Amino acid sequence: MEITGRVTAVQGDQVSVQLDADVFMAVGSYMEVLRLENDNIVIMAGRITLSSGSRSILGKMDAGAAKPQAGNSVRLIAGASKSAPGSTGINPSPNKTTFNFDALNPGKFATDTFISQGVRFAREKGEALIMDVEPNMVVAGDHRHVLLLGGGERVTALTVQFDQPLQRVSITRIGTRGGASVPTRTLKAFDSRGQVVSFTGETHWLPKEPKAFSLTGQGIVKILLETDNRFGNGAWATWSSLPLVEMEIQR
Repeated sequence: MEITGRVTAVQGDQVSVQLDADVFMAVGSYMEVLRLENDNIVIMAGRITLSSGSRSILGKMDAGAAKPQAGNSVRLIAGASKSAPGSTGINPSPNKTTFNFDALNPGKFATDTFISQGVRFAREKGEALIMDVEPNMVVAGDHRHVLLLGGGERVTALTVQFDQPLQRVSITRIGTRGGASVPTRTLKAFDSRGQVVSFTGETHWLPKEPKAFSLTGQGIVKILLETDNRFGNGAWATWSSLPLVEMEIQR
């Protein structure tokens, strides 16, 4: 069975891949990253190191392989099996907590707002703000507020630290309408040793619907959201930060 997808982010020899179908790939499965160079197809081999079951996988390129780039095609050939919607490949736990920003007043975001739940926000670049949902933002349900980083920065970064290790973190971004767009972003999860255990990414575009992105791994103690809105000497997307609607954690 052949499964296809594309590379969404690259960090060293690790790649984040968005698949074209909902499948659960076994860790260790073989994968190929394909790149067209001068009318020749370069094939780079690697192995799957993490599968979320939600069209996202993490892979590691074999030693000596050329470095992939975001947008490269991916081909997996394995005995893949269908996964249940939202399956993570980890034993499910009822200990889930969802955070949103609807009850907060617009303005400066107090990064210790959720400290009693063991969640600590920290801005790295940009000013953390609560904003009303704007007409060109698309959100699910009756959400009224979003969290983003302002201050005129075109490159922003936000960390979220957890008092207890997690096995899954999910953040939901807005969708857009009226030609509005969101910036290029990467989202990484770290364990207590500072090692990246999961990451995903998305390039600048105009998403019509809101979407949740999940990071799964053992012992997640911190996530880092980085965005880049540089376009030459100007800005690319409508917002230099990624407007966040809610976050869900699973211990």
